Amino acid sequence: MAKKTNMKNITFFNDLTINPFLLTPAVNVLAKNKRDLCHKNQASKWKIRSLVLEYKKCREDVKRICRSTIRYYESELASDKNNPKRLFAYINSKHGTKVEITSIIDGKG
Repeated sequence: MAKKTNMKNITFFNDLTINPFLLTPAVNVLAKNKRDLCHKNQASKWKIRSLVLEYKKCREDVKRICRSTIRYYESELASDKNNPKRLFAYINSKHGTKVEITSIIDGKG
């Protein structure tokens, strides 16, 4: 279940508590670095080009490491012969459907 914190009527969800296999030291360090760079860029209103490029590189690194971690986790699930329930629980958790938000039309159009 997601960890929920309310601050000034804003709800934040910590996605890493949902997927604990993503919590590797490399991901934690890169995510913190990415967050710090994002705050620096927001303070400078994204005008310092070197900071923006560094942020984009860090963002790509985080994506790359998360993808490789997920691939490794899924290959471990697929090769686990002793606990097939773990594999099917993971498959069922990924099986949800996304509901699209349709336009709301009232009586006046």
